[in-house]
Amino acid sequence: MGGNEDAVEQFIDYNYEYARMIVSLRDGSNSAGKNLLNTLKEMTKDDPNVRFITGTALTKIELADIVVSGQIKSLIFAMIIIFLIISFIFRSPRAGILSSVPLSIAIIVLFGLMGILGISLDIATALLSSIMIGIGVDYTIHFLWRFKTERARGMDHKEAASITLRTTGRGIFFNAVSVIIGFLALSLSYFAPMRYFSALIVISITICLISALVLVPAIVILTKPKFLDK
Repeated sequence: MGGNEDAVEQFIDYNYEYARMIVSLRDGSNSAGKNLLNTLKEMTKDDPNVRFITGTALTKIELADIVVSGQIKSLIFAMIIIFLIISFIFRSPRAGILSSVPLSIAIIVLFGLMGILGISLDIATALLSSIMIGIGVDYTIHFLWRFKTERARGMDHKEAASITLRTTGRGIFFNAVSVIIGFLALSLSYFAPMRYFSALIVISITICLISALVLVPAIVILTKPKFLDK
């Protein structure tokens, strides 16, 4: 554009037979990259001079697809394993289902917020679900175990829930707050994905905490599951 020979050499070969085209996209999302790739394939499908299409954009598309598919598989696998472990501990499949409720709600809210806010699922944010599941399932286990102990002492469901919230519930709360404070340190990072990671982790842990201390007690009081009475 400026007539500089060195600059021109970056785009045209020595014999002026082949040229390089640089296309700038306003939208850097994976879907926009796929649309561009499909358009290029459609435009060059009958061109004998085009052997293949490559570039860093294709690497980004493939990497994003691998991250998304891996995230889905790991979520399904983790939820199944948690269901089996909790069912074995409490000797009841209903315990596994009950323990999965807070995690399911947190996962739905978390990825829903990411979609609404336009936060992409990349290498950093893909770690969210694994950390959230590992941390969030503890709260429900602690609550159910102490609730079962109080039921064994002859307390009715409301009394057992009340005692559990005043004792184990306090420990769960302070544990969650300490973890949240630790992850808030990442919000000071200059790397944007780390800031997103910090905010989303705090939101997911808060949802797990509220579910474990509000939703789970309400469910056990209303449904009175038998596995907590054994």
